[in-house]
Amino acid sequence: MISKIINDAQNDEKVKVILIHGGKFFSSGNDLSVLTNMLGKTKEELRAASMDGIFNNMNPYLNALNDSVKPVVAVVRGMCLGIQFTMLTLADFIYCSPDAVFQTPFMKSFQSPEGTSTLNFPLQMGRRLASEVLLLDKPLTAKEAVECGFANSIIPELQNEPEWFDINKVPTIPKLLETDYRTLINCKRVLNFAKDKQKTQEVIKEEGIQLSNAWVDEEFAPKLASYMMSLIEKREAKAKL
Repeated sequence: MISKIINDAQNDEKVKVILIHGGKFFSSGNDLSVLTNMLGKTKEELRAASMDGIFNNMNPYLNALNDSVKPVVAVVRGMCLGIQFTMLTLADFIYCSPDAVFQTPFMKSFQSPEGTSTLNFPLQMGRRLASEVLLLDKPLTAKEAVECGFANSIIPELQNEPEWFDINKVPTIPKLLETDYRTLINCKRVLNFAKDKQKTQEVIKEEGIQLSNAWVDEEFAPKLASYMMSLIEKREAKAKL
Protein backbone atom coordinates (compact mmCIF):
# COMPACT_ATOMS: atom_id res chain seq x y z
CA MET A 1 0.00 0.00 0.00
CA ILE A 2 1.40 3.39 -0.99
CA SER A 3 0.43 5.02 2.32
CA LYS A 4 2.69 2.52 4.15
CA ILE A 5 5.58 3.31 1.81
CA ILE A 6 5.17 7.04 2.49
CA ASN A 7 4.87 6.52 6.24
CA ASP A 8 7.88 4.17 6.37
CA ALA A 9 9.96 6.79 4.54
CA GLN A 10 9.39 9.38 7.26
CA ASN A 11 12.00 7.99 9.66
CA ASP A 12 14.41 6.66 7.05
CA GLU A 13 17.38 9.03 6.85
CA LYS A 14 18.37 7.54 3.51
CA VAL A 15 15.20 9.08 2.04
CA LYS A 16 15.18 12.81 1.38
CA VAL A 17 12.53 13.07 -1.32
CA ILE A 18 9.36 11.17 -2.25
CA LEU A 19 8.81 11.03 -6.01
CA ILE A 20 5.38 10.13 -7.40
CA HIS A 21 4.98 9.45 -11.10
CA GLY A 22 3.12 7.09 -13.40
CA GLY A 23 5.56 6.57 -16.22
CA LYS A 24 4.24 7.88 -19.53
CA PHE A 25 0.63 7.94 -18.28
CA PHE A 26 0.25 9.36 -14.79
CA SER A 27 -3.14 7.88 -13.86
CA SER A 28 -6.53 6.87 -15.21
CA GLY A 29 -8.11 7.45 -11.79
CA ASN A 30 -10.28 4.92 -9.97
CA ASP A 31 -11.20 1.69 -11.74
CA LEU A 32 -14.86 2.50 -12.44
CA SER A 33 -15.60 -1.09 -13.43
CA VAL A 34 -15.25 -1.98 -9.74
CA LEU A 35 -18.04 0.47 -8.93
CA THR A 36 -20.40 -1.02 -11.50
CA ASN A 37 -20.15 -4.28 -9.56
CA MET A 38 -22.33 -2.57 -6.98
CA LEU A 39 -25.37 -3.47 -9.07
CA GLY A 40 -27.54 -5.92 -7.14
CA LYS A 41 -25.93 -5.35 -3.73
CA THR A 42 -27.94 -4.24 -0.71
CA LYS A 43 -27.48 -0.73 0.63
CA GLU A 44 -25.75 -2.15 3.72
CA GLU A 45 -23.30 -4.10 1.54
CA LEU A 46 -22.66 -1.00 -0.58
CA ARG A 47 -22.03 1.16 2.48
CA ALA A 48 -19.61 -1.36 4.00
CA ALA A 49 -17.67 -1.76 0.74
CA SER A 50 -17.48 1.97 0.06
CA MET A 51 -16.42 2.86 3.60
CA ASP A 52 -13.72 0.19 3.48
CA GLY A 53 -12.29 1.50 0.21
CA ILE A 54 -12.41 5.12 1.30
CA PHE A 55 -11.38 4.96 4.95
CA ASN A 56 -8.93 2.05 4.77
CA ASN A 57 -7.26 2.89 1.46
CA MET A 58 -7.87 6.35 0.02
CA ASN A 59 -7.91 8.44 3.19
CA PRO A 60 -4.78 6.88 4.76
CA TYR A 61 -2.98 7.68 1.48
CA LEU A 62 -4.11 11.32 1.62
CA ASN A 63 -3.24 11.69 5.30
CA ALA A 64 0.20 10.18 4.72
CA LEU A 65 0.88 12.81 2.06
CA ASN A 66 -0.53 15.56 4.26
CA ASP A 67 1.71 14.55 7.19
CA SER A 68 4.90 13.85 5.23
CA VAL A 69 8.03 15.60 6.51
CA LYS A 70 9.80 14.53 3.32
CA PRO A 71 9.21 16.81 0.32
CA VAL A 72 6.83 15.22 -2.21
CA VAL A 73 7.63 15.76 -5.90
CA ALA A 74 5.10 14.72 -8.55
CA VAL A 75 5.96 14.31 -12.22
CA VAL A 76 2.91 14.14 -14.48
CA ARG A 77 3.03 12.83 -18.03
CA GLY A 78 -0.04 12.05 -20.11
CA MET A 79 -3.47 11.93 -18.48
CA CYS A 80 -3.97 12.61 -14.78
CA LEU A 81 -7.54 11.76 -13.77
CA GLY A 82 -9.62 11.69 -10.60
CA ILE A 83 -8.01 10.90 -7.26
CA GLN A 84 -4.47 11.14 -8.63
CA PHE A 85 -5.24 14.68 -9.80
CA THR A 86 -6.85 15.74 -6.54
CA MET A 87 -4.12 14.22 -4.35
CA LEU A 88 -1.59 16.45 -6.13
CA THR A 89 -2.88 19.29 -3.95
CA LEU A 90 -0.81 17.68 -1.17
CA ALA A 91 2.44 17.57 -3.18
CA ASP A 92 5.18 20.15 -2.63
CA PHE A 93 6.24 20.29 -6.28
CA ILE A 94 4.42 19.40 -9.50
CA TYR A 95 6.17 19.14 -12.86
CA CYS A 96 4.56 18.24 -16.19
CA SER A 97 5.46 17.08 -19.63
CA PRO A 98 3.91 19.22 -22.40
CA ASP A 99 1.24 16.56 -23.08
CA ALA A 100 -0.03 16.38 -19.48
CA VAL A 101 -3.79 16.81 -18.98
CA PHE A 102 -5.53 17.05 -15.61
CA GLN A 103 -9.23 16.27 -15.12
CA THR A 104 -11.71 15.29 -12.42
CA PRO A 105 -14.76 13.90 -14.26
CA PHE A 106 -16.85 13.77 -11.08
CA MET A 107 -20.00 15.21 -12.65
CA LYS A 108 -19.95 12.92 -15.70
CA SER A 109 -19.40 9.85 -13.53
CA PHE A 110 -21.96 10.89 -10.88
CA GLN A 111 -19.40 11.03 -8.08
CA SER A 112 -18.27 13.52 -5.44
CA PRO A 113 -14.96 15.44 -5.11
CA GLU A 114 -12.20 13.98 -2.94
CA GLY A 115 -8.47 14.32 -2.32
CA THR A 116 -8.88 17.70 -0.53
CA SER A 117 -9.88 19.22 -3.88
CA THR A 118 -12.81 21.14 -2.36
CA LEU A 119 -10.39 22.88 0.00
CA ASN A 120 -7.15 23.10 -1.97
CA PHE A 121 -8.23 23.57 -5.58
CA PRO A 122 -9.67 27.04 -4.79
CA LEU A 123 -6.55 27.92 -2.78
CA GLN A 124 -4.09 26.68 -5.38
CA MET A 125 -5.73 27.53 -8.71
CA GLY A 126 -8.27 30.18 -7.74
CA ARG A 127 -11.93 29.76 -6.86
CA ARG A 128 -13.42 30.46 -10.31
CA LEU A 129 -11.17 27.99 -12.12
CA ALA A 130 -11.63 25.44 -9.32
CA SER A 131 -15.39 25.70 -9.82
CA GLU A 132 -14.96 24.98 -13.53
CA VAL A 133 -12.74 21.98 -12.79
CA LEU A 134 -15.02 20.49 -10.12
CA LEU A 135 -18.50 21.51 -11.28
CA LEU A 136 -17.99 21.42 -15.05
CA ASP A 137 -15.35 18.66 -15.38
CA LYS A 138 -13.07 21.17 -17.12
CA PRO A 139 -9.72 19.59 -18.14
CA LEU A 140 -6.51 21.52 -17.55
CA THR A 141 -3.62 21.34 -19.98
CA ALA A 142 -0.07 21.45 -18.67
CA LYS A 143 0.17 25.09 -19.80
CA GLU A 144 -3.03 26.03 -17.95
CA ALA A 145 -1.92 24.17 -14.80
CA VAL A 146 1.30 26.18 -14.72
CA GLU A 147 -0.35 29.49 -15.60
CA CYS A 148 -2.87 29.22 -12.74
CA GLY A 149 -0.15 28.27 -10.24
CA PHE A 150 -1.20 24.68 -9.68
CA ALA A 151 1.96 23.19 -11.23
CA ASN A 152 5.52 24.49 -11.00
CA SER A 153 6.60 24.18 -14.61
CA ILE A 154 6.65 22.16 -17.82
CA ILE A 155 9.74 20.09 -18.60
CA PRO A 156 9.80 19.59 -22.40
CA GLU A 157 12.56 16.97 -22.16
CA LEU A 158 10.16 14.59 -20.41
CA GLN A 159 7.92 14.31 -23.48
CA ASN A 160 9.94 11.55 -25.15
CA GLU A 161 11.55 9.98 -22.10
CA PRO A 162 11.02 6.23 -21.54
CA GLU A 163 8.85 4.80 -18.76
CA TRP A 164 11.65 5.28 -16.23
CA PHE A 165 12.98 8.75 -16.92
CA ASP A 166 16.17 10.49 -15.83
CA ILE A 167 15.19 12.12 -12.52
CA ASN A 168 18.02 14.64 -12.93
CA LYS A 169 15.87 16.29 -15.59
CA VAL A 170 13.52 17.35 -12.76
CA PRO A 171 15.49 20.36 -11.44
CA THR A 172 14.11 20.22 -7.91
CA ILE A 173 15.28 16.69 -7.17
CA PRO A 174 19.09 17.16 -7.41
CA LYS A 175 18.81 20.34 -5.33
CA LEU A 176 16.78 18.62 -2.62
CA LEU A 177 19.17 15.67 -2.56
CA GLU A 178 22.12 18.02 -2.09
CA THR A 179 20.47 19.81 0.86
CA ASP A 180 21.51 18.90 4.40
CA TYR A 181 19.09 16.25 5.69
CA ARG A 182 18.23 17.82 9.07
CA THR A 183 17.88 21.29 7.56
CA LEU A 184 15.54 20.00 4.86
CA ILE A 185 13.33 18.00 7.23
CA ASN A 186 13.15 20.82 9.75
CA CYS A 187 11.94 23.23 7.05
CA LYS A 188 9.27 20.76 5.90
CA ARG A 189 8.14 20.20 9.50
CA VAL A 190 7.64 23.94 9.97
CA LEU A 191 5.78 24.20 6.68
CA ASN A 192 3.48 21.42 7.90
CA PHE A 193 2.99 23.16 11.23
CA ALA A 194 2.06 26.42 9.50
CA LYS A 195 -0.77 24.90 7.48
CA ASP A 196 -4.15 24.05 8.93
CA LYS A 197 -3.66 20.29 9.19
CA GLN A 198 -6.78 19.80 11.29
CA LYS A 199 -8.92 21.49 8.65
CA THR A 200 -7.36 19.34 5.96
CA GLN A 201 -8.03 16.17 7.97
CA GLU A 202 -11.64 17.23 8.48
CA VAL A 203 -12.05 17.87 4.75
CA ILE A 204 -10.52 14.48 3.87
CA LYS A 205 -13.04 12.81 6.20
CA GLU A 206 -16.07 14.80 4.99
CA GLU A 207 -15.21 14.32 1.33
CA GLY A 208 -14.93 10.59 2.03
CA ILE A 209 -18.36 10.51 3.65
CA GLN A 210 -19.96 12.38 0.75
CA LEU A 211 -18.26 10.12 -1.80
CA SER A 212 -19.58 7.08 0.05
CA ASN A 213 -23.06 8.63 -0.01
CA ALA A 214 -22.76 9.07 -3.77
CA TRP A 215 -21.71 5.45 -4.26
CA VAL A 216 -24.58 3.99 -2.20
CA ASP A 217 -27.23 6.12 -3.89
CA GLU A 218 -29.68 3.73 -5.58
CA GLU A 219 -29.32 5.55 -8.90
CA PHE A 220 -25.52 5.59 -8.92
CA ALA A 221 -24.64 2.12 -10.26
CA PRO A 222 -27.08 2.12 -13.22
CA LYS A 223 -26.12 5.70 -14.14
CA LEU A 224 -22.42 4.81 -13.99
CA ALA A 225 -22.97 1.65 -16.06
CA SER A 226 -24.78 3.73 -18.71
CA TYR A 227 -21.93 6.30 -18.69
CA MET A 228 -19.28 3.61 -19.12
CA MET A 229 -21.25 2.01 -21.96
CA SER A 230 -21.35 5.36 -23.74
CA LEU A 231 -17.55 5.62 -23.40
CA ILE A 232 -17.13 2.15 -24.92
CA GLU A 233 -19.45 3.02 -27.81
CA LYS A 234 -17.55 6.24 -28.51
CA ARG A 235 -14.24 4.39 -28.46
CA GLU A 236 -15.54 1.72 -30.86
CA ALA A 237 -16.99 4.35 -33.20
CA LYS A 238 -13.67 6.22 -33.21
CA ALA A 239 -11.79 3.00 -33.97
CA LYS A 240 -13.93 2.44 -37.08
CA LEU A 241 -13.04 5.82 -38.57
